[in-house]
Amino acid sequence: MRKSSALTRVFVVGAISFSTGLMINLSADEAKKTDAAQAPVVSLKANADVDTKIEAPKINPLDAMPEVLAEFDGVKITKKEILDIIGEQAKAQGVDISQLPPELLANNVFGAVNGQVSMLVFSKEAAKAGFKVGKEAAVALFNREIEEMAQRNPQQLEMIKGAILEKEKMTLEQYIDKMSSDPRMQQTAAITAWFDSIITVTDQEIAEFYENSKERFKTPSDPEDTVRVSHIMIALPEDEKDEKAMAAASEKAQELITKIKNDATEFEKLAETESACPSGKVTKGSLGPQTKGQSIYGKDFEEIAFALEVGKINDKPIKSLRGYHIVRRDEPAVETQKTLEEVKGFIKNGLIQQKRAEFSKAEMDKAKAAGTLKFFIEPPQNQPMMSM
Repeated sequence: MRKSSALTRVFVVGAISFSTGLMINLSADEAKKTDAAQAPVVSLKANADVDTKIEAPKINPLDAMPEVLAEFDGVKITKKEILDIIGEQAKAQGVDISQLPPELLANNVFGAVNGQVSMLVFSKEAAKAGFKVGKEAAVALFNREIEEMAQRNPQQLEMIKGAILEKEKMTLEQYIDKMSSDPRMQQTAAITAWFDSIITVTDQEIAEFYENSKERFKTPSDPEDTVRVSHIMIALPEDEKDEKAMAAASEKAQELITKIKNDATEFEKLAETESACPSGKVTKGSLGPQTKGQSIYGKDFEEIAFALEVGKINDKPIKSLRGYHIVRRDEPAVETQKTLEEVKGFIKNGLIQQKRAEFSKAEMDKAKAAGTLKFFIEPPQNQPMMSM
């Protein structure tokens, strides 16, 4: 059970939507290949007269859809609106939907429609319950999820911060301020607050789930024939023919080795501040268990990692195609059973998500039964979806 936070959804998708169901990850070249594969076929009969036969072109499934795809309380969800939303989200991922096969797009339309309708249905109910739409509520939702993520998975939070800074050229705080101004994010915040007021999970439910699922909360031991290692990497200069810069990188790595040999507790600190590998800031240099023959840092790195004693580091920098490395062999992980206290928050989040899904379906079914919600298209049956 995994909670997908508003922060994660907003950053990854790049456009706010409560539940679009849209998943895209086709490059333009792949799309062209798929499109070409589905083009009308020209076949020639193998006889003396050479009779040419052209197959009828396929019907575009998007053209076959009605202009109005759904309606709630008199508000119409149009095909153009949905395709615009899909286009915006695809663009945020570097995909031009004009180059995607219409069959692939058509299979995702229902999910996007369902997402838009959900926003309308839930927003109305949230407003009736007194939950107002506004920036303050959106900021509060983001901050709450940041606090939860900081406790639950600080590594994921650091990765998100780095990705936002790289892609958006903003700090996390600036990004939250920007996204909290989006009306759809504000709607999401109001809906979330409404859900939270209704959906609760008791300590007894959490304890029962834990007792019935203990196997799921075991930390496995490292696989056989692996070693657990951490490293610090000093990046190579852009021009490897620059002998002076190469020597400087090697010397810096050697200086770090000397520091760590004098004080082993320095390793994690130096991994965070000096390593050019993302593992430095995310896991204090830990690469986890490594399998022989599969190291991305090459044969020398691997041989030394497997030869080291636990707790020891190499004496000289190890050069790979990516940089100079200081490697430490770590204690292997052994199987342990996580306690209820350790996983209580994780279980609670999962049970909340499960109840939210059940509650959401019930609300949608209620709107359909009342006649205020109508769909004019059917969900695709076992059709391939675009994956994100």
